[in-house]
Amino acid sequence: MGSGAFCEGCSLASSGKGFVPVDWNPEKFTGLMIVGEFPSDSDVRESKPFVAWSQGGSLLAQSMRYAHVNRSEVAIVNCISCYPPKGWMAGAPWEFT
Repeated sequence: MGSGAFCEGCSLASSGKGFVPVDWNPEKFTGLMIVGEFPSDSDVRESKPFVAWSQGGSLLAQSMRYAHVNRSEVAIVNCISCYPPKGWMAGAPWEFT
């Protein structure tokens, strides 16, 4: 499922529901990076962190509008890029290696 040059060794890369890559445009990047904890199920479905219709994405969009920051000018990433196979609240049958 998930795969990336920086997380091949993590057990979530092979057992997680999906990998959510960094959302950024290198041509418009202003140097601001927004870092979340981990992707939501909605983020995995869209393969994009903080999708606008999710709770976290909606709050981020509001905050960015308030700060006059355009999403296309920032990099948005999660510390953990994969969603666990049974969700975050289902216990932890996986471990980081």
